[in-house]
Formats: sequence, C-alpha cells, structure tokens
Amino acid sequence: INILHDRGYLLKVHGGAMPPDNSKRKTFERRSIHLADEKQRIAVAARTLFKPGDSLMIDAGSTTISFAKEMVKVSPITVITNSLPVARLFWRKNKDNTVIQIGGALLYDTEETLGEIALQQISQFSVNHAVLTVAGINGSGHMMRYRVDEVAIARAMVERAEKVTILAD
Repeated sequence: INILHDRGYLLKVHGGAMPPDNSKRKTFERRSIHLADEKQRIAVAARTLFKPGDSLMIDAGSTTISFAKEMVKVSPITVITNSLPVARLFWRKNKDNTVIQIGGALLYDTEETLGEIALQQISQFSVNHAVLTVAGINGSGHMMRYRVDEVAIARAMVERAEKVTILAD
C-alpha cells in the first residue's frame, strides 16, 4: 500500500486504501513523483549546459522543479520564472543568485503565474537561455502543454531568449 500511495495510485486511509483524489492539485503532485529518477537524471545533465553569469527564464513544471534543485549549485546566475516553487528554491538555497518572480494570475495546482500581466513582464527581459518543460511530444515531434495559457508563457520566454532548452521525461 505504501508504494502504491507514494506513486499516486491510491490514498492510504485508516484501515486500508481508496482511489486517489482526482483534484488538479493531486494530479500535479502525481506528475511530480512520476518518473522522479528520470527527472533527476535530466536535471543533472541539463545543469552542465549552464555556467555562472548566465541568465535563465524557467517555466513551471515538475521537471523544471527538479532542474532548479540542481541549478542552485551554479552561481551567480539570474533566474526569471513564473513558477513559485522554482523561485523559492533559488531564493532559499543560494543568495548569490538573482531571482525575479513573474507576476500574474496564480494557478493553484501548479503554483505558476499566467495571463497578460505575466506576458507583459516577460517581454521586459532578455536572457541567455529559456528552460522549458513540456507535457508531451507527439509522433510528429510537436510539443504539448496541459493548458493553452502555458503555451503563451512558453512562447514569450522563447522569444526573449538567445537559446532554448527543453526538459522532457
């Protein structure tokens, strides 16, 4: 039961188990632990692509959170993000880095900011790198996201970056 609970397949309750909570928050939490080892390996490999002095825009997602956990070891860097968890990691773990949190409408389940305010703020910056995650890649090689407004954020970040790195598990 513990293993199935940890993987998000069921919820432990007193005396047994029940189907998992299907709320959006639980969905993101399940994505965060799904393929956790792979996300960690991606994060370690991706960290080698960046160096002190770089500026990065990092979008919101379970794989970019894993990436941020590795990137706090690189400093100083500038991080601009619409992800509260990513901003928190950089802010708490390494005070030598500059962290800019993009504002906007806060989406509860993923703790990310979206919308016109976020897009306007992103347009004010230019960075060396945009580091993005995707929900999936279809058979034609097209990248997909969970929400249309996440696509707008990703496109805006791509437009403001010299280079783009996609993290996909």
